[in-house]
Amino acid sequence: FVITPKAMSSSLTASARSCEAIKMVNYMPWNATPHRYMVTGLRDPLKRLLSGYGEFWSMNYAVTGWLNKSALQSCFIAVESNSSIPQVCWHVTLYSTPGFLFGPQNITQSCEYMFMRNTAFSDFYDFPLDLNSPVLMYRVLDAVYDHIREWDGAICGMNANRYISEEHLWPMWMFWRKAPDFVIRAEHADQDWEAMLDAVDMRVEERCPFLHENQGNDHWAKQEGFVVDRKKLQESVLLDESLRNLICDFFMPDGLCMGYHEVWRILCRI
Repeated sequence: FVITPKAMSSSLTASARSCEAIKMVNYMPWNATPHRYMVTGLRDPLKRLLSGYGEFWSMNYAVTGWLNKSALQSCFIAVESNSSIPQVCWHVTLYSTPGFLFGPQNITQSCEYMFMRNTAFSDFYDFPLDLNSPVLMYRVLDAVYDHIREWDGAICGMNANRYISEEHLWPMWMFWRKAPDFVIRAEHADQDWEAMLDAVDMRVEERCPFLHENQGNDHWAKQEGFVVDRKKLQESVLLDESLRNLICDFFMPDGLCMGYHEVWRILCRI
């Protein structure tokens, strides 16, 4: 089996590791990974998006040191004009590994520099912001989905991002090279797991139960007042036609084709 990234990948990995008879590896969509079956985790697309949106802003503010747009842009302007880097820029960190972005090394060609620069000069970034505003969420999703519309593969090494942590906002179909052979839905994980093992004729004595792992999204530093209220934002999505239509457009395969068609029809009013 090959596990697609993001949704429930930690649970799928832990479940596979507990069974000697199951061999699973992780893959990214632009890798040609040989496999017999592809399995993906999934949950209610809107709930997954709202969770990812919280992760998106937690990571953005954590790595930028809560700098406002002007201050963050000044860091890149200084680097690219060979000027002295403002002191505030030393609070900007890397997000994939420990360390600081504006160090003595040549950073202008790195992926993280490019992603953070795109974020700094985007129409949606600033600090402070009302993270529960549907207008802001529309700006963020419109920028990310505009990137998806143009996307033709990895743009930096093995990475297809344009902005910091934008993969948390991607619909799951972005991670697939083809339709998955098996879908494990969070709301029916035990049932879907057993159905998958039945389909591959795994003997009962070789089976292991599905393990519900949840690493959570609380490992990024936060400031009081600048976190996403998922319940409040969900209410805004339901009331904002433009935002709802944007989400319905890009998450349609996740909603209609992967076992969530009823909730999706209600959300998108089709």
